[in-house]
Amino acid sequence: MQRRAHVAFSAMLGVLVAKLLAGTVSSVYVGLVVAIVAGVFPDLDLGYRHRAALHNLFACVLLGLLAYYVASLYSQGLGVLVGASFVAGFLGHLFLDALTVRGVALLYPFSKKYYRLAKLRSNNRLANMVIEVLSLLALIAIFVSPLGW
Repeated sequence: MQRRAHVAFSAMLGVLVAKLLAGTVSSVYVGLVVAIVAGVFPDLDLGYRHRAALHNLFACVLLGLLAYYVASLYSQGLGVLVGASFVAGFLGHLFLDALTVRGVALLYPFSKKYYRLAKLRSNNRLANMVIEVLSLLALIAIFVSPLGW
């Protein structure tokens, strides 16, 4: 999928995680930013083994633990929030890319097999727009829900 779809979907996941874990306004901002960064992070492998090097569960867990560790140096609660938001955003990216024709190498580097859930084209304007709109509607619903505050 395209970057805007990844940002919208990851933003929604980050806010959901933050509201479920901490429920404060400041935690929602942290979850939002961390999940968006994580949601676009896998595409840093564009020049090297795209959809493999960073589009896998191993990278997600490793980077999520790193995010948790670094944030935990400040506070344990922040570490959990940052780690969970990072993993949510990253997994959101993998999920959206698994909807495409190419899929993702979920088990890389242990397996080079690509997995997919659908056969959408990543540049399909309608599919990207639907993901963006649904993500933003879900984001609004999460914001107005009584979860956490």
